[in-house]
Amino acid sequence: MAIIYSYPKQTTPNDSDSFVITDSSQSAPNKNRTKSLTAGDLASYVITSKSAITGSGTLNTMPIFTGPNAIGDSFMTYNPSSEFFTISKRLSVSSDLVVNGRGAFQGLYLRADCPLEVLGVLQDGNSSPGTAGQVLSSTGTGVEWIAGDTNTTYDLTGQVSNITDFAIDLLGSDGTLDKVSLIAGSNITLTDNGSNGVTIASANPGGTVTGTGTVNKLTKWSSGGTGIQNSNITDNGSLVTIASETNQTGKAVFRNGIVLSNNPGGITVDDTSMVIGAGNNDIISGADHCLAVGNNNQILTNSDNSISVGQGNTMTFGTACAVFGLSNTITGSNTVTERCLVGGFSNTISGGAKSAIVLGGSNSLTTNGGQGIILGNANTVTGNAGVSSDSSYILGSSITITEDPSSSLLQNAFAVGNNLSGDNGKMILGYRNLKSGYPAVNYNQGLGETKFVVSVGTTNTTNSNALIITEGGVTRGTSSVAQIPRIVMPTIVGFDYSSDADAASNGIPIGGIYHNNGQLYVRLT
Repeated sequence: MAIIYSYPKQTTPNDSDSFVITDSSQSAPNKNRTKSLTAGDLASYVITSKSAITGSGTLNTMPIFTGPNAIGDSFMTYNPSSEFFTISKRLSVSSDLVVNGRGAFQGLYLRADCPLEVLGVLQDGNSSPGTAGQVLSSTGTGVEWIAGDTNTTYDLTGQVSNITDFAIDLLGSDGTLDKVSLIAGSNITLTDNGSNGVTIASANPGGTVTGTGTVNKLTKWSSGGTGIQNSNITDNGSLVTIASETNQTGKAVFRNGIVLSNNPGGITVDDTSMVIGAGNNDIISGADHCLAVGNNNQILTNSDNSISVGQGNTMTFGTACAVFGLSNTITGSNTVTERCLVGGFSNTISGGAKSAIVLGGSNSLTTNGGQGIILGNANTVTGNAGVSSDSSYILGSSITITEDPSSSLLQNAFAVGNNLSGDNGKMILGYRNLKSGYPAVNYNQGLGETKFVVSVGTTNTTNSNALIITEGGVTRGTSSVAQIPRIVMPTIVGFDYSSDADAASNGIPIGGIYHNNGQLYVRLT
């Protein structure tokens, strides 16, 4: 038979590897028979019947399972000499903690998720149980029992600032506020006066604050600064009312800019100005005492005392002006535009107009437009830079009044109608006049400037002007000749007919004017 160590060595057995054993548990005649045992069965036997706990530990330290089948040191140690157990970390007790003897704790931290009941004596840092009515108080280095004084004095030796919500509730023996002493450089005492008031006494000059108030009323100092009374402001939680107690008239003074909006954003407001509306990029800058109502209105440099109502209106150098509507513009370009009114859509006043009115859409009053009035659509008044262009009046659409560069003044120009070309000192009525058809001025013969034109043209042609009247009541020319008004009918020259029948056959209606060899006739039949 071979010796055991002569067999090859197996360092890592498998569960199914077998050992030869002698079965001593059998009774005769089978006792001590030879059998086999697998490595896996042997391992299970050792764990279940002999245990396989492994690990290491420190003397007098309570063991704790550190893993399956392993133990190690816990946080609890035992001192045989003092017979103390020491726990180096927190102790969590899920049920009752009962101390039958003395409980001495150093650095005790208690977090009680259920009522904490102390049945024994609770001692302070001096091992004193205290007396009835005393409370535990910090000494800075520990705690001790002190008397529970009902009159407590608080000393404020530092500086107290920015106190918003501050209340002291110290009750005396009768359950009411007794007395609070504040020491801040001098003795100041607040005492309950027994009539729902507080008396302030001080070694320095002071006074007693007294007064009555109404629920939801803000207070104000009364005469002398020692009492308070109702102000004119009431706050009921959702509405603030500013009104006199006697006549309910609102009185409020705001010395800075005001924004009234649900969603303010991108807003600039100068002093004593106000923005009301959507609050989207409304700007009042470089202009005082102004009001913007709407959305994205701009009141800018030197536009004091002005108002803009609508959306997207812009005003620069527009003192005491008013704009109503959408996308209108007032700009002075360093020449202040004053006392102007603009209403409508995409209208423009620029260049230093004074007391001008523009109402309608896409109208333009530019370059020293003066005291012009424009009513309608797509009308234009243009003056010369540096020259005042005053008193131009337009009612209609697509009317243009432009100052002649050779003229020193554009003044008293009137135009009513459509597609007219206005001029200095003239009144134009109708449609599509022709300026080149006006009679040539001859002052020495008394033929003055054209002052009144009635035009009925469909296009700007030779026959557009129906009636022209020249000026009168002035003297002009080198000889100071009196200018006598001339009535001119430019188209009558072509109406030369021998009779009413001849005139009728050529389109002259009954009541129409024609001439026969220089004589003026009215068609009657």
